Amino acid sequence: MVLPPLPNKYQDNNKLEEDELQERKGLLNVLQLWPSGRVAYNFHSSVNKQTRENIRLAMDEWEKKTCLRFHETLIDLSYLRFRTDQSGCWSLVGRQNKFFQGQDVSIGPGCERIPVIVHEVGHAIGMYHEQSRIDRDGYITILWNNIPSGMTSQFSTGIEFSRGVEYDYTSVMHYGSMAFTKQLFERNTIVTKNPHYQRLIGTGRQISFRDAKLANSMYSCSSLCPNLFNASQQCQNEGYLSPYNAEENACKCVCQPGTSGEFCEIVNFSSYYEPPVCGGNVTEETDIQTPGYPKRELPIDSCSWWIQAPGRKRVMVTFEDFSFAPRLDSRTSKYRGRCLQERVEIRTRNMAEGNMFCGEDIKRGTNLASKGNQFIIIITTNGHSQSTRGLKGKVSFID
Repeated sequence: MVLPPLPNKYQDNNKLEEDELQERKGLLNVLQLWPSGRVAYNFHSSVNKQTRENIRLAMDEWEKKTCLRFHETLIDLSYLRFRTDQSGCWSLVGRQNKFFQGQDVSIGPGCERIPVIVHEVGHAIGMYHEQSRIDRDGYITILWNNIPSGMTSQFSTGIEFSRGVEYDYTSVMHYGSMAFTKQLFERNTIVTKNPHYQRLIGTGRQISFRDAKLANSMYSCSSLCPNLFNASQQCQNEGYLSPYNAEENACKCVCQPGTSGEFCEIVNFSSYYEPPVCGGNVTEETDIQTPGYPKRELPIDSCSWWIQAPGRKRVMVTFEDFSFAPRLDSRTSKYRGRCLQERVEIRTRNMAEGNMFCGEDIKRGTNLASKGNQFIIIITTNGHSQSTRGLKGKVSFID
């Protein structure tokens, strides 16, 4: 939900105000970090029992993977006050010295899910949005034409202070691909440079490895380890030393996904991200189809094909079948006629943006050709079983 401007707050979808600190990923000003990583909090009377439990579980996520510790209190010099009587999901960024008044974290209607609260707690401990990093243009493209004029500040960048932690599409602090779009379910506002990663952004449901690594760096968690000077320099492949994590290896290297070993020296697979369940790069004429065609195999997940023809050839895809969840047919919904459940984006001219299809929009035997030598297909699903057939097509290269 988009709210009216709130001074010095992050709203989710969050409005970044001009008077906020310019740093965007982890706080540069140590005075706005919580001393010794201890965060005091309490609950406003509006917060019910279930939401209180969800808030505690969200804080547990941060405690399991960092040296941050949350403790409930009636009052303190600085403390978080969770409340549900205001609109939207938002938080101040970092510790604000309110002199015993507390700083609000709004968990408004619709914001009670644990992943949303994990995100807001991330703001409260000093983290900004991932896509606001100064180096984001190497990873994503912002589609400014799809953003309302009054919302462009949501996508501003600031001074880089990522502490050497690499960009993370799966960060719990990353916007989704259609954040603040003019046409929800029809137009993206954020696309990844590599189309195979489009499925990842905005899907973080828990703290990612790199989220935890950044928070550990911000709060100097490794300084609590007696073997700091010996072990910290030996962690490899982005691994880091931490006294706290979900495993029983305190004060040892915490390894990124795909690596293992005492010092994360064993590389089990080359990418930080799990590969898509179907699709991939296509550089020769071939057939493509969704897994299990003409049925839909579980788990239903997003697929992507990045088709590239040689030289000055163009790509043509002949669709032998196209069957997905239908467009919304509701006379009362403002999203009537849009692809809510799942959508297939096809890019033939602009490799950053295409048109969305679903249902049986593309008839059997339809030929679609690219303007240049590239053609991209991205299937985005809601992860649920569909009684549809999926996609089958033939890729050929033409002059």
